[in-house]
Amino acid sequence: MKKILLYIFASLILYISGNSQGLGIDGAFNLSKVSGDPWGIRQKFSPGFQIGIVSINNIMMGSFSDINMYSGICFNQKGFIHGDSNYTFHANYLDIKSLYSLSYDYDNVSVFSSIGPYLSFGINARQVFSDSTVSITFGKNANYPPAFDIGASMNWGVMFSRYCISISYSMGLRTFFSPGIDSRENRQICFHFSYLFWQYLE
Repeated sequence: MKKILLYIFASLILYISGNSQGLGIDGAFNLSKVSGDPWGIRQKFSPGFQIGIVSINNIMMGSFSDINMYSGICFNQKGFIHGDSNYTFHANYLDIKSLYSLSYDYDNVSVFSSIGPYLSFGINARQVFSDSTVSITFGKNANYPPAFDIGASMNWGVMFSRYCISISYSMGLRTFFSPGIDSRENRQICFHFSYLFWQYLE
């Protein structure tokens, strides 16, 4: 599985690099949880990070606004913290995103809003208790998290020169964690900072 993920990662980097009008690196601080309150106990956000590459391709240019395609691939940490902090679930994913973005330009600053799907491939995961740590295998059986997740992501931010600052919210659609009969899906808030190595968009 890891060899397959490495192949996907390398192939997408080559594809994105050869077809982008803007290419850069994106890093983010994450706050993750799952939907609802497992066991009837309120969760705490699990902090993490993500890092990867982002590509920008212009679809349509207008007098006051542009429509762009933001594509990217990144390493992403997700999970949740049980309400009493004695139990934490950490999961590492390889995320592939493709967002449609509407941007408005004001002098040298571009304000944008994006929405689109994402696909996540599970790399590894672990349950952390107060006195032990247990490794989790994605997709091992029905009681384990699925090997991949699919969902929707929304992003709002500003771009100036080669820099971009944004905030995003992602909603997983596949059951990630199921205590009892209730299904839980990934939820994540991310604070991004991106830098474009080159940009061909005018």
